[in-house]
Amino acid sequence: MWLRSAAGVLVFIAFVALSAAAFTYFEPYIMFSISSALFITQAAIFLMALEDADLKDPKPKRYPSLTIMVPAYNAGETIVESIKKIKAMEYPRKFKIIVMDDASTDDTYDKIKDIPGIKIIRNKKNRGKAASQNQVLKIVDTELVANIDSDTFPRKDALMKTVGHFNDPKVGAVTVLILPTNTKNWLQKVQLFEYYNAFGFWHKSISSLGGMYVTPGPMTVYKTQALKDVDGFDPGNITEDMEVALHMQKVGWDIKCSVNTKVLTEVPDTLKSYFRQRIRWYRGKFLNGVKYKGLLFNPRHGNLGLFIYPMSFIVEILSMTVLIGILTINADGFFRAVRHFIGVVTHNAFSLEFLFNLDPLSWPPYLVFLVLTLLIWGYLLYTSMGFDSNRRPRLGELPYILFYLTFYSFFITFAYVMSFFHELKGSERVW
Repeated sequence: MWLRSAAGVLVFIAFVALSAAAFTYFEPYIMFSISSALFITQAAIFLMALEDADLKDPKPKRYPSLTIMVPAYNAGETIVESIKKIKAMEYPRKFKIIVMDDASTDDTYDKIKDIPGIKIIRNKKNRGKAASQNQVLKIVDTELVANIDSDTFPRKDALMKTVGHFNDPKVGAVTVLILPTNTKNWLQKVQLFEYYNAFGFWHKSISSLGGMYVTPGPMTVYKTQALKDVDGFDPGNITEDMEVALHMQKVGWDIKCSVNTKVLTEVPDTLKSYFRQRIRWYRGKFLNGVKYKGLLFNPRHGNLGLFIYPMSFIVEILSMTVLIGILTINADGFFRAVRHFIGVVTHNAFSLEFLFNLDPLSWPPYLVFLVLTLLIWGYLLYTSMGFDSNRRPRLGELPYILFYLTFYSFFITFAYVMSFFHELKGSERVW
């Protein structure tokens, strides 16, 4: 184990050194420009795809039988309200609700045991989310099965907006717009705009191109046969919702996205919980990238294999290189900034002199790309918010939007770097 960890650390150090060398050998703005050009190209392709996509959900030709499974572990604070929202969803046929209490140690079971109209399965030992989902999948006898997390609150029309997509016999899953329900502090408010973009514009665009590589846990409706074709969810995977989507695409099922309905879900409220979640997400992507490397640049899998899935890795690797480059270029400036703030605290002295020691973006050549990228991000966000009942930004949200459009990418990229390091080092994968 220690040999693997040492090898992983050495590989990571080599990556950092190569990134720093790239910024030393090339003019720094070239690396920024390459990254920005790739993002702008990607965004342009997705914008054209969205322009050609039919944003309306198909009207259902029939209403298949349906089971809703709700995986739960220590969900006492949210599960009652979640089940209430699930039971309130509109559907012409009666649907089954199965709650999987995966050996909760809080009052989850006590709170739900007397709720009528639901079936509860209790595990004596914690088996993990994917194993619990598979446990229920074995007894599902309906044509469709929806997974809705126990901290998620769907809108009444969530089923009606998704079920019409199954008119197409090739569709194996349908996702929806996912937004945070708890936006109390600045981190959660910034995540709100990230979710608008990620689950709005990006998911609708890539699904219209046949390239969805994740079926989000908060809510996805599956064709039961599609899940059984891939043997359900992978219990050993820390991002089972991505693994099952890639597996479904590999065997020929399509995944669609509805942006005309939404579900609300809990999001991290501290930086510690935020980075823990993101490191798990991105480590899971590395893991699935290795598992499904056969999809990369594979023309047999259409846009997913030729463009969408490979480009997602290329952009992320470049973003890590850029972050390391920024830190390399500005090492002296950051050191001065830290020293200055220590001086502020210890001597109550303050000046802006340290700002003039920073050269973050080699401004003149990179400025055009920077401004263009920010304008594109802003337009994508504006478009995504429009999916939510034509919602538009409010004046009081401007500080959070500006932070999301500018500095938030450093949070994401830092999480990528740490995920890459943990995966190379062989750290234990935990959910």
